[in-house]
Amino acid sequence: MSTKHYKAHWGTSLVVLSSVVTALCLTIAFFAIRNGGDSVWPGDALVEPKAMRGSIRTFGNGGFFSFSGLYRNTLLGPYRPFVTDFRHTVILRYHDRTIVVSPSEPEEFSNALDSAR
Repeated sequence: MSTKHYKAHWGTSLVVLSSVVTALCLTIAFFAIRNGGDSVWPGDALVEPKAMRGSIRTFGNGGFFSFSGLYRNTLLGPYRPFVTDFRHTVILRYHDRTIVVSPSEPEEFSNALDSAR
């Protein structure tokens, strides 16, 4: 006896709603600096709008609402970006890794990290 499979039909509104929800889940919405606890900011924060220039994506998202994953370039070596706007990038250097973020106010973000030490 053969089995016949029937595909579930997705209506237009379900496709649109699913696409919007998925996009929102993939978007980097905000960065927070928390004071307290045992965490101390051990690294350096450098405002550098050209931080990702010449980067190669080795794994991750290359522009679908953000640039995130594993990247590499000659300036930073291997790093992890959480970037939505290349013009507002801040390099966060730890002793064992480098992270690039793009807060809306890079200078203010960098100053807040420096004062959190």
